[in-house]
Amino acid sequence: MTPTRVEKKTDRERHQEALVNRDSILTDLLRYIGKNEQLKSELILHGGGALHFIYSSPRYSSDLDFVSPNLRAKRQEIILNLTDMDEICRSSNHKIIERYTPFLKQPKRQPKEPNHVRVSYSQNMPDTPTATIEVDEQTAQDYAPAKGKFHPVLVESPGEIYADKILATLGRMQRGGSIGGNSYREGSLKGTDLFDLDYIVNNLGGVPSEEMTFNKRDSYQGQGWTRDNFEKVLRFISDKKNHKEMIDSIKSTLMLDVYYAMENKFGSEFFDKTASHFETLMPQEPTLIFP
Repeated sequence: MTPTRVEKKTDRERHQEALVNRDSILTDLLRYIGKNEQLKSELILHGGGALHFIYSSPRYSSDLDFVSPNLRAKRQEIILNLTDMDEICRSSNHKIIERYTPFLKQPKRQPKEPNHVRVSYSQNMPDTPTATIEVDEQTAQDYAPAKGKFHPVLVESPGEIYADKILATLGRMQRGGSIGGNSYREGSLKGTDLFDLDYIVNNLGGVPSEEMTFNKRDSYQGQGWTRDNFEKVLRFISDKKNHKEMIDSIKSTLMLDVYYAMENKFGSEFFDKTASHFETLMPQEPTLIFP
């Protein structure tokens, strides 16, 4: 008998499989949160995960980002609920999550301040996707229970997510961060944040009022909200040398057939349009100081 030949998976196939498997894990976690009495009332979903799972963005997310106004007071209870794998598995529709173990990671930033929770769910094996839930102590202005299969998870409105993305981009320009899990230099941006801004405007009509944007700015203590930092953002977006890095970060979060269908979209017009969001909001004064 001729032995069965086992075909090696291509990089493309592994990429697609990782996106789908992580998506299944995050789907189960989000459904669990919607059923858990404490979590569904304490956590408010925002960011790219909200856009993907609630507002149908084609861009996959590696994590679920939440804000919680009462995180310091409720932190230990939230951690216990997020790491209760017996309950998570009981509420799951997929067997894959039963192979995962939660790991609580202490934040590197402000480690003595209990204003952040990060739980990663991993099989602790190579070539298997890790899913993450992050919770920050922060207020939300405009949110409601999600409609559809993730009801009653609380989720920010597209307009508030837009304001968050503006602040996140300014913050990354000021302090640095990472793209696709890889460290990058201070003064870099995530192409995925620009994609999300574009998606909100073109598909969700989510440009918020100036009042909401400025309230969000104040809640973040004005991080990066200076004319100089806005100008850095605009220079980075307009510099063609940075476009490939940003496009690659977007590509890594899309199914490849979707990316190739959209590939022509990511030209100079895309970057000009995303730059316009920052041009509109740029302060006239050189600095803006917050107490």
